[in-house]
Amino acid sequence: MRHAIAGLVVALAACSCATRPGGLQPGPGARVLVKTAHLPSGEPWYARWADHTWFDVRSEGEWWRVEVLGPWSGVWKQALAAEDAYADVRWGREAHVLADIGEPDAARIAAEVLAKAEGYPFADGYEAWPGPNSNTFAVWLSREVEGLEFDPYSTAVGRGHRGWIGAGRNPAGDGVEITTPLVGVEAGLLHGVDVQILAWTVGVGIWPPAIRLPFLRGFPGGWSAGPAVPSDRASAAK
Repeated sequence: MRHAIAGLVVALAACSCATRPGGLQPGPGARVLVKTAHLPSGEPWYARWADHTWFDVRSEGEWWRVEVLGPWSGVWKQALAAEDAYADVRWGREAHVLADIGEPDAARIAAEVLAKAEGYPFADGYEAWPGPNSNTFAVWLSREVEGLEFDPYSTAVGRGHRGWIGAGRNPAGDGVEITTPLVGVEAGLLHGVDVQILAWTVGVGIWPPAIRLPFLRGFPGGWSAGPAVPSDRASAAK
């Protein structure tokens, strides 16, 4: 539970805006960043509102990006420059930080993210909607690694995919979820209550108060569908 509260503070502490990578304070040691951004503006209009979730981790002094990018990528792990780890923009879209995990837990969590990612069971079965997809991978890994807890945006389609039916801890670690491809329910102490119908989400957040609707991340925090921003706004390395 303490990991859940710590992770949620990053994403939920401010009602009006989400944490941006460029606003993070750099420091020594291992670090685990859970990030999200809207898909590129070149995607079809109905996909531009959807979020992609991934991990940037620093392990043994090196940054790595871990994610599932698409149908042919499988689990993608690549070395990452520090300036990219702290960049505010990806694909010309604003990047948000869902969780920032530092020491004393980051070294173990970062190592487990890198090691356990390869065990993702849906690596050869990508489906943009309703999943499994990039968000399914991120949430699956959160269940595999103790202490890796975060609250995905409601626009992270595929985050509730568990196959035909599944139940267990929710991604934020503050409650439970029950999901099927047709309908699902998630309830958490801070997350609030969501109902998913055909992977579209309607919900109410408890702290901070929020309303979550299809195509919107949640109002007032992170509510916008997110216009593209110039790529030259990416922040420099800290």
